[in-house]
Amino acid sequence: MTLQVRIPTIKIPTRAENRKGDGGKMPATYAVLRYLTDPTRDITVPVAVAIAHWWEPDEVDEGKTIERHLWWRTPEPKERIKGANTRLMLPQLQLATSQINCWFQEGELPHQQGKPEVGTVAWWEHIRKLCQWSIRIGTIGVIDYNGVGERGIETLYRQVVQPRHWWGTKL
Repeated sequence: MTLQVRIPTIKIPTRAENRKGDGGKMPATYAVLRYLTDPTRDITVPVAVAIAHWWEPDEVDEGKTIERHLWWRTPEPKERIKGANTRLMLPQLQLATSQINCWFQEGELPHQQGKPEVGTVAWWEHIRKLCQWSIRIGTIGVIDYNGVGERGIETLYRQVVQPRHWWGTKL
């Protein structure tokens, strides 16, 4: 299921050093959500992906605005993921994505030192430390944003999670 969380335009105090783009386009960060299948051996399997994207005009000075978006791709009801019991995993995944959405909307994370900008790699790294439940943050990276949207997140999801139809064939 693809879900986009659109955050209202927000004010930013100054231009951040890591926000350099081409023609106003900004990079996007992604995170792979993993499900803990064997706590004793700390075995996890990838089950979902998220892409955080922000947009700002070419010239961002104090008081200008940016827009942030968080895209999710979680398993569809008829998809199966090798190594994960979908029936047990989905409620926990929904809880984790809901919590991350709240942190994204609030713009703050619990127990944070400094203030990583929402959607950056540092922000995802901090969430990784907070996620000590059965859904965890795995790989984090930066991708070029070029209209990522549904098509881009679907490609990332299929490459990382490799879902299957409920009858067993690969999607």
